[in-house]
Amino acid sequence: ASFVPITILQHAECNLSDARFSPDERWIVLVVQVENNISAPSRIIIAPYREDGSLEEKEWIAITDESALNNNPRWSPDGGMICFTSDRDGYRCLWAQRVDLKTRKPVGDPLAIYHFHRAGLLMQRFGPELLAIAAARDKIVFNLRESTGNIWMPRYP
Repeated sequence: ASFVPITILQHAECNLSDARFSPDERWIVLVVQVENNISAPSRIIIAPYREDGSLEEKEWIAITDESALNNNPRWSPDGGMICFTSDRDGYRCLWAQRVDLKTRKPVGDPLAIYHFHRAGLLMQRFGPELLAIAAARDKIVFNLRESTGNIWMPRYP
């Protein structure tokens, strides 16, 4: 058996990336970015999956707006929450949004899962190292860069 890629979602003006199927394989969560720049504001949406690729933008369900850089969306195992990274508070932090299991529409406000507001802790990509996130029933795993530095001053007699 060979793998044949098919287009299931496309947009003429926006970049679509980091798509993930829901646990029931009926929905897709992905990042929508208007500018062709990985540091530009982006939003996370959920779209229903159809094998024939028929989907209109009016069917997109916004999980975030475009006021910040929102990336790395991941479904919780039960499909009731989307974990993602966002710099909405000035730092790249880990957030989550509850979603209704039937409609996949957001329920309540986004939840701050963990803040990385220390200068030495960086949740971002560096060179070829990509930010990776995996969500399980009771845990989230991701790569985190920790950097430290020293300032030395010579003592002159």
